[in-house]
Amino acid sequence: MQAELKQKSEQKMKSAIERLKEKLKKIRTGRAHASLLDGLSVSYYGNQSELSHIASISCPDARTLLISPWDQGALKSIEEALIKSSLGMAPQNDGKSIRLKVPELTEDRRVEVIKHFKKDVEQCRVELRQVRQEINTQIRKQLKEKTISEDESKQAEDEIQKQINSFNKQVDEISSKKEQELTKV
Repeated sequence: MQAELKQKSEQKMKSAIERLKEKLKKIRTGRAHASLLDGLSVSYYGNQSELSHIASISCPDARTLLISPWDQGALKSIEEALIKSSLGMAPQNDGKSIRLKVPELTEDRRVEVIKHFKKDVEQCRVELRQVRQEINTQIRKQLKEKTISEDESKQAEDEIQKQINSFNKQVDEISSKKEQELTKV
Protein backbone atom coordinates (compact mmCIF):
# COMPACT_ATOMS: atom_id res chain seq x y z
CA MET A 1 0.00 0.00 0.00
CA GLN A 2 1.27 3.44 -0.76
CA ALA A 3 2.96 5.08 2.19
CA GLU A 4 0.72 8.15 2.22
CA LEU A 5 -2.51 6.08 2.21
CA LYS A 6 -1.18 3.86 4.97
CA GLN A 7 -0.12 6.87 7.04
CA LYS A 8 -3.46 8.61 6.46
CA SER A 9 -5.47 5.55 7.50
CA GLU A 10 -3.30 4.91 10.55
CA GLN A 11 -3.66 8.52 11.69
CA LYS A 12 -7.47 8.41 11.37
CA MET A 13 -7.66 5.08 13.19
CA LYS A 14 -5.44 6.34 16.01
CA SER A 15 -7.65 9.40 16.45
CA ALA A 16 -10.75 7.16 16.64
CA ILE A 17 -9.05 5.12 19.38
CA GLU A 18 -8.06 8.30 21.25
CA ARG A 19 -11.65 9.59 21.12
CA LEU A 20 -12.83 6.28 22.57
CA LYS A 21 -10.24 6.48 25.37
CA GLU A 22 -11.36 10.02 26.22
CA LYS A 23 -15.03 9.00 26.35
CA LEU A 24 -14.27 6.00 28.54
CA LYS A 25 -12.10 8.07 30.86
CA LYS A 26 -15.14 10.12 31.82
CA ILE A 27 -17.21 7.08 32.77
CA ARG A 28 -17.47 6.76 36.52
CA THR A 29 -16.38 3.38 37.83
CA GLY A 30 -17.06 3.99 41.52
CA ARG A 31 -13.42 4.97 42.06
CA ALA A 32 -12.21 8.53 42.30
CA HIS A 33 -9.87 9.85 39.64
CA ALA A 34 -9.14 13.44 38.67
CA SER A 35 -10.20 12.93 35.05
CA LEU A 36 -13.83 12.77 36.23
CA LEU A 37 -13.64 16.55 36.43
CA ASP A 38 -11.98 17.10 33.04
CA GLY A 39 -13.83 19.69 31.01
CA LEU A 40 -15.76 21.11 33.99
CA SER A 41 -16.15 24.85 33.43
CA VAL A 42 -16.19 27.32 36.34
CA SER A 43 -17.20 30.97 36.24
CA TYR A 44 -14.09 32.70 37.57
CA TYR A 45 -14.05 36.50 37.69
CA GLY A 46 -16.62 36.67 34.93
CA ASN A 47 -14.80 34.26 32.60
CA GLN A 48 -15.34 30.55 32.05
CA SER A 49 -12.25 28.64 33.13
CA GLU A 50 -11.57 24.94 33.26
CA LEU A 51 -11.48 23.67 36.84
CA SER A 52 -7.99 22.21 36.42
CA HIS A 53 -6.71 25.72 35.56
CA ILE A 54 -7.84 27.32 38.84
CA ALA A 55 -7.45 24.47 41.36
CA SER A 56 -5.48 21.36 42.12
CA ILE A 57 -7.40 18.09 42.06
CA SER A 58 -6.22 15.11 44.06
CA CYS A 59 -7.51 11.75 45.28
CA PRO A 60 -6.71 11.28 48.98
CA ASP A 61 -8.44 7.88 48.90
CA ALA A 62 -10.29 5.61 46.46
CA ARG A 63 -13.68 7.30 46.95
CA THR A 64 -12.78 10.97 47.48
CA LEU A 65 -11.75 13.84 45.23
CA LEU A 66 -10.15 16.87 46.89
CA ILE A 67 -10.33 20.18 45.05
CA SER A 68 -8.06 22.91 46.41
CA PRO A 69 -8.39 26.25 44.61
CA TRP A 70 -5.32 28.44 44.33
CA ASP A 71 -7.51 31.48 45.02
CA GLN A 72 -9.91 30.98 47.94
CA GLY A 73 -12.30 33.46 46.25
CA ALA A 74 -13.02 30.81 43.61
CA LEU A 75 -14.31 28.28 46.17
CA LYS A 76 -17.96 29.35 45.90
CA SER A 77 -17.86 29.39 42.08
CA ILE A 78 -16.33 25.90 42.01
CA GLU A 79 -19.00 24.61 44.39
CA GLU A 80 -21.77 26.10 42.22
CA ALA A 81 -20.27 24.55 39.05
CA LEU A 82 -20.10 21.13 40.74
CA ILE A 83 -23.73 21.37 41.85
CA LYS A 84 -24.86 22.36 38.33
CA SER A 85 -22.80 19.62 36.67
CA SER A 86 -24.16 16.19 35.77
CA LEU A 87 -21.72 14.42 38.09
CA GLY A 88 -24.37 13.49 40.65
CA MET A 89 -22.05 14.17 43.60
CA ALA A 90 -22.68 16.65 46.41
CA PRO A 91 -19.69 18.91 47.14
CA GLN A 92 -18.63 19.38 50.77
CA ASN A 93 -17.08 22.82 51.28
CA ASP A 94 -14.88 23.22 54.38
CA GLY A 95 -13.87 26.81 53.64
CA LYS A 96 -10.44 25.90 52.19
CA SER A 97 -11.18 23.05 49.82
CA ILE A 98 -14.03 20.97 48.43
CA ARG A 99 -14.41 17.24 48.89
CA LEU A 100 -16.45 15.08 46.55
CA LYS A 101 -17.42 11.60 47.69
CA VAL A 102 -17.72 9.25 44.73
CA PRO A 103 -20.70 6.99 45.41
CA GLU A 104 -20.46 3.27 44.81
CA LEU A 105 -22.20 2.03 41.70
CA THR A 106 -25.27 -0.11 42.20
CA GLU A 107 -25.60 -3.28 40.13
CA ASP A 108 -28.32 -1.70 37.98
CA ARG A 109 -26.17 1.36 37.38
CA ARG A 110 -23.18 -0.84 36.46
CA VAL A 111 -25.25 -2.66 33.85
CA GLU A 112 -26.52 0.67 32.49
CA VAL A 113 -22.98 2.12 32.31
CA ILE A 114 -21.67 -1.00 30.57
CA LYS A 115 -24.44 -0.75 27.95
CA HIS A 116 -23.60 2.92 27.44
CA PHE A 117 -19.87 2.38 27.01
CA LYS A 118 -20.47 -0.58 24.65
CA LYS A 119 -22.23 1.92 22.36
CA ASP A 120 -19.11 4.10 22.41
CA VAL A 121 -16.98 1.05 21.61
CA GLU A 122 -19.23 0.13 18.69
CA GLN A 123 -19.10 3.72 17.42
CA CYS A 124 -15.30 3.46 17.40
CA ARG A 125 -15.52 0.23 15.39
CA VAL A 126 -17.84 1.96 12.90
CA GLU A 127 -15.29 4.78 12.51
CA LEU A 128 -12.56 2.22 11.84
CA ARG A 129 -14.69 0.51 9.19
CA GLN A 130 -15.41 3.87 7.58
CA VAL A 131 -11.68 4.57 7.34
CA ARG A 132 -11.16 1.16 5.71
CA GLN A 133 -13.98 1.83 3.24
CA GLU A 134 -12.57 5.26 2.39
CA ILE A 135 -9.06 3.89 1.78
CA ASN A 136 -10.37 0.93 -0.24
CA THR A 137 -12.37 3.37 -2.39
CA GLN A 138 -9.19 5.33 -3.09
CA ILE A 139 -7.32 2.11 -3.92
CA ARG A 140 -10.06 1.03 -6.38
CA LYS A 141 -10.01 4.49 -7.93
CA GLN A 142 -6.27 4.20 -8.49
CA LEU A 143 -6.76 0.72 -9.97
CA LYS A 144 -9.44 2.06 -12.31
CA GLU A 145 -7.12 4.90 -13.39
CA LYS A 146 -4.41 2.26 -13.87
CA THR A 147 -1.95 4.03 -11.56
CA ILE A 148 -1.52 0.77 -9.64
CA SER A 149 -1.71 -2.85 -10.75
CA GLU A 150 -4.29 -5.42 -9.65
CA ASP A 151 -1.69 -7.15 -7.49
CA GLU A 152 -0.78 -3.87 -5.80
CA SER A 153 -4.46 -3.18 -5.25
CA LYS A 154 -5.02 -6.58 -3.63
CA GLN A 155 -1.91 -6.17 -1.50
CA ALA A 156 -3.02 -2.69 -0.36
CA GLU A 157 -6.49 -3.97 0.59
CA ASP A 158 -4.89 -6.81 2.56
CA GLU A 159 -2.64 -4.33 4.38
CA ILE A 160 -5.56 -2.08 5.32
CA GLN A 161 -7.41 -5.16 6.61
CA LYS A 162 -4.39 -6.09 8.76
CA GLN A 163 -4.34 -2.53 10.06
CA ILE A 164 -8.06 -2.72 10.91
CA ASN A 165 -7.56 -6.04 12.69
CA SER A 166 -4.75 -4.55 14.77
CA PHE A 167 -6.83 -1.53 15.78
CA ASN A 168 -9.89 -3.70 16.51
CA LYS A 169 -7.69 -5.75 18.83
CA GLN A 170 -6.77 -2.52 20.66
CA VAL A 171 -10.46 -1.63 20.94
CA ASP A 172 -11.16 -5.10 22.41
CA GLU A 173 -8.39 -4.66 24.98
CA ILE A 174 -9.59 -1.18 25.99
CA SER A 175 -13.18 -2.42 26.21
CA SER A 176 -12.42 -5.48 28.32
CA LYS A 177 -10.20 -3.44 30.68
CA LYS A 178 -12.99 -0.89 31.24
CA GLU A 179 -15.59 -3.64 31.71
CA GLN A 180 -13.37 -5.26 34.35
CA GLU A 181 -13.08 -1.89 36.15
CA LEU A 182 -16.86 -1.55 36.12
CA THR A 183 -17.65 -5.07 37.30
CA LYS A 184 -15.06 -5.05 40.09
CA VAL A 185 -16.80 -4.22 43.36
